Amino acid sequence: MIPLLIGLAVVFGLVLLVLLYWSMLDSLFPEKLSTNEVVLVTTQDLWKIRMCRYRKGRTGGQPVLLVHGANTNQHNFTSPEGVSLVDALVERGYDCWTVDLRGCRSSVPPFERTRSQISTDDFLNDDIPTAIRYIQQETGYARIHYVGHSLGGMLLYAYALKYGTDNLASGTTLGSPLGFEDKPGRRSPFMFKLAGLFPALSGSFVRGVVPVVSCFRLSPAVFPTNMRNVARTMHAGHFYRMIEDPLPGVLDDLCRWVNRPGWRMDGGNLNVLDGLAELDLPLFVLYAPQDPFVSLSNAKAFFDALPTSDKRMLVCAKEHGFKHDYNHCDLAFSHEGAREIFGPIARWIETHPSRERMPIETPEIATGYQSPLKVSQRAEILSGDSYARVAEAPTVAPETDTPETDEDASTPTLKAPKRPAKKKAAPRKKPVARKKAPAKKTTARKKPATKAVTPPAPTEEAAVEAPKTTSGTAKKAPARSGEGGPDLAAASAALSALGRAPRRPAEASDSPKINVKSRPTAKASKKADSPVETPQSVLKALSSASDVLGSMKAKKEEDPE
Repeated sequence: MIPLLIGLAVVFGLVLLVLLYWSMLDSLFPEKLSTNEVVLVTTQDLWKIRMCRYRKGRTGGQPVLLVHGANTNQHNFTSPEGVSLVDALVERGYDCWTVDLRGCRSSVPPFERTRSQISTDDFLNDDIPTAIRYIQQETGYARIHYVGHSLGGMLLYAYALKYGTDNLASGTTLGSPLGFEDKPGRRSPFMFKLAGLFPALSGSFVRGVVPVVSCFRLSPAVFPTNMRNVARTMHAGHFYRMIEDPLPGVLDDLCRWVNRPGWRMDGGNLNVLDGLAELDLPLFVLYAPQDPFVSLSNAKAFFDALPTSDKRMLVCAKEHGFKHDYNHCDLAFSHEGAREIFGPIARWIETHPSRERMPIETPEIATGYQSPLKVSQRAEILSGDSYARVAEAPTVAPETDTPETDEDASTPTLKAPKRPAKKKAAPRKKPVARKKAPAKKTTARKKPATKAVTPPAPTEEAAVEAPKTTSGTAKKAPARSGEGGPDLAAASAALSALGRAPRRPAEASDSPKINVKSRPTAKASKKADSPVETPQSVLKALSSASDVLGSMKAKKEEDPE
């Protein structure tokens, strides 16, 4: 019993040490980028992929796009620092762009999308075209140079066959397979399935094992490398940073290519293996004699079948003057890479210059895909049960769009009354201290003027002269103010309202009050003491004036004197 407990304790301790080791790897080997020009470019299906720009100074030369292989990232082109392929090209004045395809730890998936749904068709139809278009818009060059390692080179073949070579000045591939018909059964589907079921665990395991293996200069099967040919400054951190988690969809594609005849992409519509004989592109291919994915006989047959005469093939073996026999991965970071690999690539690019220019534009794809998407495209981009109805009923979008256009067409008649409503709110801003002072001054000045008008004599004369103006034949009417006489004060007030006579204070007159509708603002009424002339006030004034004149005429008939 005691030995069993001791064994369990030892196993438990080892598991804890392994977990502690894996948890410390991120802090021991943090990612370091030797450039500050980093951008997340948004593809058409809303994935965000990272692109890094490496150049000498602020004015770059001809653009070069470097695309990594499966289960890796851009660090296989930037490691080790100072002696990498990117450093060699930048030193010669080229504008280098590295891309991390979707599925890398730096990529950001859209809503309701996961890394398990990624396939090689996504690389071909979205990531590569987006990266090329972004470089063209940013640099102004119509053609770019393409350098691909492993799967990155296979994507170059497929891209040239589907989209043509108008955007490519030259192409370079390092250890890119040409199909797997000559290597059946070399990779077990069970291993692909196991890695696809647990991608995060598989990636963590490989990243944890490779640094240990590299210390002993061993070459794991999942990362075929001639460790004797690796750059001397390469350490465990470089391998740890460049390895990514396996993608289940990509592993399924690779398993299908390995165990089935043919190499088809784009949903099976593009037969890349049969189309390689029609590939018309200035192409430089490099192969390794120890590469488990490419046979030299197959590579030689592919090279001879290329229709273009602008081509070059280089086998990195001792028999051809190389220091070591290369393997699949060390083609990108070998010990003598500056002389044996990077130099020939730079000379190949130099012999195929890109001279065509295009206007430099601000790339919209860097901030997000701005073009409106169709219903079918949206159904393909978004997954899940919440968007299944969109794919089933594509006619919903036109029905919702047409009412919106009709409402927009009728909005001018509805928005017109809203603007005056906003203008009416303007008087609310008038209560300012500057405006209150003149209001008080005007009232103070008007009070002495009203006192001067208080004597009744002038008003009686005005009231008597009023009939003269209206009826020219009437004689001078006596001014009477008895109980039975006419109300001269009311007549004077009515005529003054019609003829705009001098103002008269309300408290000094005994005339009946005339109800006049004023403006709703209380402060505006303090500024003016006179009644506001509105249609109702004018009618009331006329009626009172006619009553006074009628009473005066009746009195005159009774008293003919």
